[in-house]
Amino acid sequence: MWQPTVQKSKFNSLCEFRPILAGVCGVCIGLINEVLSMDTPIWLQAIIGSCIVTIGEFVSGCILNLWLGLGIWDYSNMPFNILGQICLPFSLLWVVLSACAIVIDDYERYWFFGEEKPYYRWKFKEKK
Repeated sequence: MWQPTVQKSKFNSLCEFRPILAGVCGVCIGLINEVLSMDTPIWLQAIIGSCIVTIGEFVSGCILNLWLGLGIWDYSNMPFNILGQICLPFSLLWVVLSACAIVIDDYERYWFFGEEKPYYRWKFKEKK
């Protein structure tokens, strides 16, 4: 089994960047239903969420790891990686986690803010 290398550096104790990235990605994933209709299939929403996370991880990894040399993470030993900053196995994991985040966000909005009760589709809505 492949495992990503998480390098411990002096910068990890000063400031953790991963929770910041996770928070930004979480907010963006939560906004998917604000931009797209609730009729958008959940699998498509999850793929969009995965793309958000993967792009955020790649951009922040290129800046923090490659440019600034902080060495926060390194996926070089993972299959199908790009510059050691992103890899296919984790992008697929983000699809599953994004679907969970979408459902949690939708129900939080329903319970706490009185928004529309969430419903999910697996297929595109039939045109009449």
